[in-house]
Amino acid sequence: KDTENTDKRSLPKHQSLALKILNSCINFVGLPDTIRSSIEVLRIIENGLYVLASATDEILPFIHTLLTPLASLLSHDDDLTTIKAFGVFRAILIVSGDFFSRRLLEQVWPTIKAILRGADKNALLGKRRVYLETTALFTLESMAFKLRIAEKDLLGIFSVLLDYLAHRRSKEATEAAIGVAKALAYADRDLAWLALSEKRVLKPKKPAFPSIHLQ
Repeated sequence: KDTENTDKRSLPKHQSLALKILNSCINFVGLPDTIRSSIEVLRIIENGLYVLASATDEILPFIHTLLTPLASLLSHDDDLTTIKAFGVFRAILIVSGDFFSRRLLEQVWPTIKAILRGADKNALLGKRRVYLETTALFTLESMAFKLRIAEKDLLGIFSVLLDYLAHRRSKEATEAAIGVAKALAYADRDLAWLALSEKRVLKPKKPAFPSIHLQ
């Protein structure tokens, strides 16, 4: 007990308070509740993660407990809740680095893939849907920078990005996809070049958005 009390006292007051708040909030993640309440809980958790970024011993066990209920919100019926959940995942990537690499890929990538492949290719997308796509892509970009991604997974990500890199989606989503491609190229330049050149999307003949450049 004395050791535990010493450890707790070693945290600054603001971090100790933040940890107590986060441990309370986790009980509300994934519960059937109003959309507004869910978003507020996620906002508190996201901010709390940044406050505790330097408290590794305390934040990693919390993240371990949080990941599963948080992942369930990625398939929430409400896009705003899903978008906010992605924000929490990006905060996790920032504060934990590649500590949860395999688990994050397994729990987050399938949902991102479903969102990107499920977008309607033949119709204009609503603003919220475009925002959901770009948020998923921004999260994927953070994953590419922070996580150790195996070659097979890298190729899988590129295969999903092709429609975006070929300028077949909204301008905002295309720009976000280019950010992901650059992050993946940073991780493995040769594999990125091979994946893009084979699909011939490095230089589209008639780009829909002339102001966007892949290089």
